[in-house]
Order: sequence, then C-alpha cells, then structure tokens
Amino acid sequence: MLEWTTTLETGNPGIDRQHRDIFTKLNGIGAAIRDGADKECLIRLITALLDHAYIHFHQEEQAMSCSRCPFHGANCDATGSSSCGCAAGSP
Repeated sequence: MLEWTTTLETGNPGIDRQHRDIFTKLNGIGAAIRDGADKECLIRLITALLDHAYIHFHQEEQAMSCSRCPFHGANCDATGSSSCGCAAGSP
C-alpha cells in the first residue's frame, strides 16, 4: 500500500490533491488484485487511473509553466509533452 505523506507535497493544493487521488487509485488497484477482482474490474480501475493521470500531467505541466518552475523544460522533454504552456486557470 502506498502512503501519502506531507514530504510529497508540492505546495500547490490542486496538484497535491491530484497526487493523493493517484495514490488512492493505485491502492484501489492493489486491493482489487489482492481480493481477486476479475479482469473487467481491473480494466475499469486501470483505465480510470490512466484517464486521471493524463489530465493530471497536463495540468501539472501548465502549473509548472505558469509558476516558472526551473524543472519545467526538463519535465516537458522527459514526457514528450506538446502541451507545456501556461494557460489561464491552471492549478
């Protein structure tokens, strides 16, 4: 089981909430596997995690850009993202 701790916080409440949600979804997948969930259930849980992660990483990249994070360029290079600009209303 993954455990969220305050040492993992970024200081951005929206991004931190999304990170906690990712931990919760990963732990849910682990519990489903442990409890013998069927293939269809696991597919739904993993798809939900991937959908959440896609949205999260897009918003995280925008937040990094808007806050002029010094790691923003390297993060965009590492992820191969084409949406690494600052947008109004970014978390």
